[in-house]
Amino acid sequence: MEFGKKHMPDDPLVQTVWNIYEAVPPVLQGLGKVKNPWPNVDAHSGALLVHWFNFNDFYTEVKRTIKPNGIIAVIGYGLIETDKDTNEIISRFYKNILGSFWDKERKYIDENYQTIPFPFNEIESPILYNTFEWTFEQLIGYFETWSAVQHYIKLKKENPIDLIKKDLKETWKTGLLKSVRFRILLRIGKVEKT
Repeated sequence: MEFGKKHMPDDPLVQTVWNIYEAVPPVLQGLGKVKNPWPNVDAHSGALLVHWFNFNDFYTEVKRTIKPNGIIAVIGYGLIETDKDTNEIISRFYKNILGSFWDKERKYIDENYQTIPFPFNEIESPILYNTFEWTFEQLIGYFETWSAVQHYIKLKKENPIDLIKKDLKETWKTGLLKSVRFRILLRIGKVEKT
C-alpha cells in the first residue's frame, strides 16, 4: 500500500485501493459488532501489485487478517501476445531495447509468478487469458504505461517506442482491430491459521 501511494500516487488502481483501505475499517467498526475490522476477511488478493510487495510483510498481514481457511489469490498478467510478426517486434522491444530498463521485480512476471514466495497450501489454478480487440493506437498507449519505457525516456531523453513504431505499424493495418491477449498470472492458496 505504501509503495503504491509513494511511487504511483496518481494511478487510478492505487487510489481506489487506498480509498477502500481508509474507508472500510471505520464503516465496519461503526456497525458495533466489529472491534477489529481486519480479521474478518474471507479472501485476500495481491492483484497486479504483489511483485512490488515485501512478501514477508504482505503475507504476515494476510495471515493476521484472514479468517481460518481463508483464500489468498495473487493475480497479475503477462506479456502481451498477438500475431507472430507483431510478437517478434514486441519481444525485441521488450528484451533487447528495454531489457536493462525493467525494474528487478519484473522477473516475477516473466516467470509467471511461479517463483514468488508462496507459503500457503496451493490450489491448482487453470491457465487463463484475457483477450481484447485493440487498435494500433491502443497498443502504443499500452506501451506508454510500461515502467521500462518511462525509465528509458528519463535516462535517454527519447521515447524507445519510436524505435519500433514503423515496424509495428506495418504489421498492424491502419484502422484494423487486432486480437491481443494477456496470460493471467494466478496463484491461489488456502491460509491455514493456528
